[in-house]
Amino acid sequence: MKRAEIIIIIIALIGFVLKYFKIVGATTLLILSLNTLAVFYFYLSYAFFNGLSIRESLRKSSYVNISRGKLGTAILSGIVLATSIVSILFKTLNYPGSYMIYISLLLSIALFVYLLYKHTKDSGIFYYTILKRVGAVSVIILLMVGNITI
Repeated sequence: MKRAEIIIIIIALIGFVLKYFKIVGATTLLILSLNTLAVFYFYLSYAFFNGLSIRESLRKSSYVNISRGKLGTAILSGIVLATSIVSILFKTLNYPGSYMIYISLLLSIALFVYLLYKHTKDSGIFYYTILKRVGAVSVIILLMVGNITI
């Protein structure tokens, strides 16, 4: 699943470059790649962040060694990442409803702080993998928002 995630991110980056140069088809490429990534995080985050394959995620026995806290954190992180990616898409394409990026910024920063706190207590790789992704999305949103006026 990591390979699929990397391929989708590369396609999204190509879409951003094409959009910057105003090449035809960039919007379609951005919509397809970012929505695929959002769906990927939204539906498969519990399996992806806990190191399970799709086949293993369908078996009840795979979740015996995974705590409820880690499972809940993975699901919540998937929802926040999916919402943040869709808000980045809306802001990039100037769609109505792009104000959602401010809500995503607050959610991703709150999740980042929570994950940072949990990572300092538990030095495992679980929180670190989610922390990297949430941190990257938070930085992208901060760069897109730029000037926040209240």
